[in-house]
Amino acid sequence: MTFGQGVTVDVSPLPETRLGGVLKEFGTSNESDEDVRDTQELLSEIGRGVGVVAVAELAEPMPEAKVLGEEEGLSQPEGVLLSSGGDRPLGNSLYCGHMCRRGSWQQSYTTTFQEWISTLRSQDRAVLQAFGLNLEHLRATSRQGRIHGLIYENYDARMMLEISKNPKVKALYVADVNLRCASEAGGTCRPTGD
Repeated sequence: MTFGQGVTVDVSPLPETRLGGVLKEFGTSNESDEDVRDTQELLSEIGRGVGVVAVAELAEPMPEAKVLGEEEGLSQPEGVLLSSGGDRPLGNSLYCGHMCRRGSWQQSYTTTFQEWISTLRSQDRAVLQAFGLNLEHLRATSRQGRIHGLIYENYDARMMLEISKNPKVKALYVADVNLRCASEAGGTCRPTGD
């Protein structure tokens, strides 16, 4: 699609990546107790120096404070899902990096999403539709202010195991496992050992 002076924007569904596949399935499948045990077994067998990319589906959509409050036991994710899956699940990332994990970042995922939605006007419908977004759906999602899931990128497997056991988590979908390297000198990877 081209806008104005030859600015071209690719409007495509989620990319065919492991994380994209998990996001497409998010909210559409029912994890059995056996699936949950298999995921927990995988996470318990993964050693140190390995980063896990995963999506935690909540047992039910909840307000942010009930999901990410300090006492909730769910670590600060890289992003949250504000709707269930499909080709274009609604999510929000704050891009605060390690500051989020240390608890020094005070922005809210739902508030920043609501602030963005409040800036949209009727004139924005055509542009939103070009990206497969519906203004009324965005506004309804904003009003609900509920988190459906959490996206974690390169978190320690032990932390992900604890998150998978949290009663607020219905299922944890592992999208990828990455070896974290201290250095790649000479083309070899030595685990960080953390």
